[in-house]
Amino acid sequence: MPANDDAMNDPITRREFHERLASFETGLRSEMAQLSTELRGEMTELRTELRGEMAGLRTELRGAMAELRTELRTEMEHLRITLQADAQATLKALNEKNRAWFLTIDDKYKDLPDRVRKLEEAVFSPPPRTRRRKAS
Repeated sequence: MPANDDAMNDPITRREFHERLASFETGLRSEMAQLSTELRGEMTELRTELRGEMAGLRTELRGAMAELRTELRTEMEHLRITLQADAQATLKALNEKNRAWFLTIDDKYKDLPDRVRKLEEAVFSPPPRTRRRKAS
């Protein structure tokens, strides 16, 4: 290509134009092929790097999940023990309340057998005793 400005204004033939255009197209295609190869290489490198990072994250995530699982099991065991203690305390309180209620009923009717016996004696007097005659 001419270096001075006057040469830029010089007319060119179609043949020269097509030759320069073909040369430019060939160079452009060559550069595009080279860029494509570079991009493929970079993509492969990034894919490998991404897979490595994902494997590391997977390992970290599994460790965190195992730790969380352990914490949850510990917390659930603690809650189970607390719930069991609360249930036992509640059952004990209910048992004592029922026992007191039954004792109240028992105390109320504790003397019932004596009262019934006295009542039966008063209402149903004993039959008169008959004397047996001696056989002579």
